[in-house]
Amino acid sequence: MPENISPPPRVSEGDPVRTGRALHLIALFVVVMIPLLVHFNLLYAPMQGGEFQLLLFDDLLQHPHTAITALDRLPASPLSTLAIGFFWWLGGGSMILLRTAALLTFVFTAMVLFQVLRLWLSRRESITAPMLGAVLFAVSPAAVDALANLNALPVLLGTACASAAAVLFLKATRKNTDTDYLSLVLASIALALAAAAHPGMLLLPVILIVLDLSRLTAAGRLRLQPAWTAWGLMLMISAAAAAVLHYSGASFTPLTPPVPLLLLSSAAAFFAAGLLVLLPGKNVQRVFSIFMIVLLSAGGIFSFKRALPYVDPIPSLKQQIAEREDPVLRDMLVLHYIESAQRETSEETRFALLQEALAIWQEQESGAVNATRRILGEHIFDAGYIEEAASLLEPFLSKMPFTDTGYKATIALARTRDEMEEPGQIADYYALARKTGSLSPDDVIRYGKVLIRMGDTTHAAQQFARLLDPPEQSEAGRLQKQSAMAYNAAEELWDKARQQMADDPTNPLGYVNAAERELLLGNKMRAFYWLELALRREPEQERAWALMGNTLARSGQANQFIAQWGSTKAQGDGAWLLLAKQTAMFQAWEGALLYASQFTTPETPTAEELLGAFALEMKNIQEAKNWFKRAAEAHPKRYTAWLALSDISTVMQQPEDAQHYLDEAERCNAPAEEVKKRRARSEGTNEEEAETEAFKPVRSYLQ
Repeated sequence: MPENISPPPRVSEGDPVRTGRALHLIALFVVVMIPLLVHFNLLYAPMQGGEFQLLLFDDLLQHPHTAITALDRLPASPLSTLAIGFFWWLGGGSMILLRTAALLTFVFTAMVLFQVLRLWLSRRESITAPMLGAVLFAVSPAAVDALANLNALPVLLGTACASAAAVLFLKATRKNTDTDYLSLVLASIALALAAAAHPGMLLLPVILIVLDLSRLTAAGRLRLQPAWTAWGLMLMISAAAAAVLHYSGASFTPLTPPVPLLLLSSAAAFFAAGLLVLLPGKNVQRVFSIFMIVLLSAGGIFSFKRALPYVDPIPSLKQQIAEREDPVLRDMLVLHYIESAQRETSEETRFALLQEALAIWQEQESGAVNATRRILGEHIFDAGYIEEAASLLEPFLSKMPFTDTGYKATIALARTRDEMEEPGQIADYYALARKTGSLSPDDVIRYGKVLIRMGDTTHAAQQFARLLDPPEQSEAGRLQKQSAMAYNAAEELWDKARQQMADDPTNPLGYVNAAERELLLGNKMRAFYWLELALRREPEQERAWALMGNTLARSGQANQFIAQWGSTKAQGDGAWLLLAKQTAMFQAWEGALLYASQFTTPETPTAEELLGAFALEMKNIQEAKNWFKRAAEAHPKRYTAWLALSDISTVMQQPEDAQHYLDEAERCNAPAEEVKKRRARSEGTNEEEAETEAFKPVRSYLQ
């Protein structure tokens, strides 16, 4: 080594600067690791109460990409709103990223609080008191509640920014004669961020002034020296932030219960650290330190156990419901099952969880119409439980018809209605669903079939045209072909009608063909117009008369037809019987009953019996049984209806009912031979023989 270069100075092993830095790093490591170890399990906590309202009820769970644009649904706190929306979007709808952000924010707060306590105590060489104070804050039970609820994120962010502001403020005012203006400006920025995170942090300048006045000197005394410039700047920043928040409409009320508890934990950290420093005597301080360590260990264990119900809330809620029945607890349990099903990747497990949620909901008798019911109904619908979804979502159809909930409600209701009894209602549901979304191929087929049943060929053909090249032999292919043929036939009728009306305007056949065309297309009002023109020209025109009767009966106006055009046909005329049969084929049973009544005489079967026979010809055995029951009730002294009911019960394999109806027939003096034959048949004849001979007497009446 050259002589003119001196060796670098060596730091002795007992260098207090190096030792202090090492102890400082060790203390920081402890302050960081303890909250991570105690609260690590909260990273896997599912949604809790307020989070369901925030993320699940507003559909952000299914659509995380909308979180950034749906800031009005998030808490009234600008900074926390941006944080929640950003992390929810970044995680693709995963809670773990939000939980991680909350936990790291809390750990950062504990680290900064450690630095705040060091500056406040004015003893840079002392790390025990600041470390114990920061750890006391980190293991407090209030931290568990704050970390497990996103609604408390404004508090966590506000506390973190407030701690940073406190460090910078105490650093800026550390020397009375020389203010660190850079640190003071940074403290002002941190104060503004704290107010943006939680409006309650507007009181931070008061806390900072108290900390500045109560900070200790090297001799262990209160400094009590004002820093007017720094105080004034903090108060001005707070007033400006308050004005901005006021005009932006922010709330100045605490958002969640953990708010005061978390602030009390911070105050407890300052109290414990200050007491440890101010206690007289080393031995007393050591005893108090040991007491604090024991207290912190107990607090850590208690906080860890307190977090378990948040991590796995279902067993805890079940136990609470077993102890006391509470609809709110039951709703929360249902929501937790739904949220668990949403996170589940296995289809079988997800369906099992949704079934459990549905069973829990059905156990309660309140039948409440709330967000829990809506969310359950939507998920049950997606899982394929259509009937249950229809009963859950039906109350929401009138409240939100053009939303996703209304769409699912209309589809579920349309799928669960009977095509024979409520075709118009089904068509209305599908028409409403069309305005909100698209229909599946199965729904298109069902919609088209209902329209055909209602006679609306035009719209049926339009619906089937939406199906992309269905196989010709499939149901969709056949219906598509039939509806197209009906539509083409309607157009041919229209061409023929126009030609006939052009050749001879007085000829009613042109108007009749035009009416048939409109009926094929489902335009009943236009058909009525054309038929009325035809009947005015020729009141006894058979096709016009029959079509008018059919049209009015399907509209529930058979009485009007009888009053206006019934006089052209006499009582008992076969045209009435044919009209009744045609009307029954269109399921206008009450109108068919009125027309059949115009045909019946004392020598013919009753109108109800005729409709029962029509139903049998259409192979609608249940409808036939209903009409024969009405015949027996309307004409209790006639045995024919009782015999027919006995035959139907035999075919339906209901021997007890068949014997009862035969007893009633005997009471009405039915022929003994007929009764005996039917009794033998109901007691032991094979099904083939019963099916071929069951309705001979009834059919003979129609002959």
